[in-house]
Amino acid sequence: LSSCPGGYFGESQSRQCLPCVGLCQQCSSYINCTACSSQFIFYTSSTGLGQCVSSCPAGYFLDNGTCRTCNA
Repeated sequence: LSSCPGGYFGESQSRQCLPCVGLCQQCSSYINCTACSSQFIFYTSSTGLGQCVSSCPAGYFLDNGTCRTCNA
C-alpha cells in the first residue's frame, strides 16, 4: 500500500486504506493521530498515542496547535 488519502491509514494485513478515528486529519493507525483538523489541538496522551482534543487537559498548555506539558 503506497499511500492513503488524508483521514485514512494503510492497514498492512488487509492492504486497505481505513479511516482514522474521530477528529484525526492524519493517523498512523486507527487509534494514533499524527495531525488534527484545524479546529482541534494535537495532544500526546500518557500512553504515547496522539489524540485530537478541543482544549488541552490540566497540566498542559497550548503551543502552536499542540498541547505541551507544563514544567513543574
